[in-house]
Amino acid sequence: MTVTPTTQSALVTGVCLVLTVALTQWGSSRRDSGTARRQSREDAARERRQTHWHMIDAASKLRTCLEFTGTKRWPDLNVRLQNIQDLASEVTVGAWRTALLGEAVLAAAARDLASAASVLASTAAKDAQLEDGGFSAEVYQAGQIVQPPDFAEFDRRLDAFLAVAGS
Repeated sequence: MTVTPTTQSALVTGVCLVLTVALTQWGSSRRDSGTARRQSREDAARERRQTHWHMIDAASKLRTCLEFTGTKRWPDLNVRLQNIQDLASEVTVGAWRTALLGEAVLAAAARDLASAASVLASTAAKDAQLEDGGFSAEVYQAGQIVQPPDFAEFDRRLDAFLAVAGS
């Protein structure tokens, strides 16, 4: 078989066409891959921010709820204590999500905050007077927390989490 100039030209054109298509697809693939990586990083950052905000929201609600609950007698104290427990649990869940999504320093601050939230909620439950009767040297009515909550440790750990999460 003899290769004529026309056949040779068609062969070169075909090879060039195949190379052009291959290079275009390769470039497109690299561009799509870069876009997918960037999108994945943005999604992870958005999820971290949402987790932090959810955790901060639950911690703020926990503090406010405990502060109000500790001010007077409540006929529905058991319902309020359940809400306090649920908010402390939300902080804890947020801490574990933060630990899975973030760096070690942020995870440690989140776990510290969750620990302080749990201690605060369990102390409130322990100090709750659910029935009429004596407690210590005084007589308390049902539906009140007999010791005002101490927020010092909780506030310190919330501030530490905010400092790390905001950076």
